[in-house]
Amino acid sequence: MAQVQLCQDCGCVSLHLGATTVRMDPEALHSVWRTLGEAVGHLGRERLALGQAPLNVPRGDA
Repeated sequence: MAQVQLCQDCGCVSLHLGATTVRMDPEALHSVWRTLGEAVGHLGRERLALGQAPLNVPRGDA
């Protein structure tokens, strides 16, 4: 579903999600990584509070 490419010339990362591509410089990538990490942590805590098992999502080919 998701693929990642690194531009050797400028250092930007392109994240391909289906028909959508997001191109980010390294600083933006780290910001998105932190934000998604916070969201995943929040989701996990919510699921545990509701007595649900944590999500076990297999890693993509990134």
